[in-house]
Amino acid sequence: MLFRSQKFSKKTIAKTSGLSLAKGFTLIEFLVASSLGIIVLLAIGITYSITNQMKRTSESRLSAQQDLRSAAEMIIRDARMAGSFGCFNLGNLERKEFAGVNNAAQGIRLDLDNHEFSGISTFPLSSVRTAFNQNGFELLSDPLVFVYGINPVPLSGTSTIPAGSEVAKWSQAGGKVALTSCFRMEVNNVTAGGGDVRINSALPRLDVNANDEVAFYVPQTTVSQVHANAYAIGRIANIDDANSRGLYRFTLGANGSWEGPQLLVANIQNMQSTFTYAGCGENNTAATFDDNYSSLKSNPNLKRVSPMPTVLDLSLQISDNEQTHGHFNEFLIRANVRGGSVCAGL
Repeated sequence: MLFRSQKFSKKTIAKTSGLSLAKGFTLIEFLVASSLGIIVLLAIGITYSITNQMKRTSESRLSAQQDLRSAAEMIIRDARMAGSFGCFNLGNLERKEFAGVNNAAQGIRLDLDNHEFSGISTFPLSSVRTAFNQNGFELLSDPLVFVYGINPVPLSGTSTIPAGSEVAKWSQAGGKVALTSCFRMEVNNVTAGGGDVRINSALPRLDVNANDEVAFYVPQTTVSQVHANAYAIGRIANIDDANSRGLYRFTLGANGSWEGPQLLVANIQNMQSTFTYAGCGENNTAATFDDNYSSLKSNPNLKRVSPMPTVLDLSLQISDNEQTHGHFNEFLIRANVRGGSVCAGL
């Protein structure tokens, strides 16, 4: 049987196969899709920017906190050592002899029984500005200075020390050295060169039996380097940059001038130090504390009052700007001073 050939249109084929013809995007659909794509890209970009900013802020904050911790460790160590030269300590209440050191214009002064110059001192900015304003640095606060002895060398009965010791090298370079026993200290006119230790070019008076403030008791006698560190707020002169203003550290050189400065923490605007003194009865360990040394000293019930503070509180005010790395603007460093703890262990 013959069948007539039939022509099928595309519509007929589509209906027969159950398929519909593919259509292109309309202009509206294209615009909507493009808008959605742009929104997604913007969201990704904003998220990346926020994440990157948070990362930078976290890294900056961590770096600032590490700088603060490092500075705190230095200050705490210096405070603990302040006024100590071997077994001689300016803060203890033992009977002792010391002529003192006075070079206030350079920020160095040590006085026996003087609470302002017992190894921890602050000097007026106006009096020491010249000593610190060097190497393009500008001092902006009263410096806080710690003085103590380092690299102690025992002195033999013949008043000699190793010629190659750090103390001998320091003295030969012009630095001050301290000759000390527990009850006596000499700094001025002491030299430790060529193996000999001398006071005004004469050998010191040594004694292997007496243990008092008159002579140097040989078993306790050492020669140490007079070491000083200073902390102050300052900035690099002629630089209008918030990062250049901060907490700086100086170290006293052998020639008597301050070396540095070393930037410890940036963006520090100011620092304020507070000293707390302790006093107690003759045989009583119950301590009375006061920020005013004169008040403790005038109290008739307190027989033991050290001229050296027992606690140092140092408050650092941090700049309030985008570089402060967080929402805090003050950092407190509290340090115990070994020489001021005269009421412990009675």
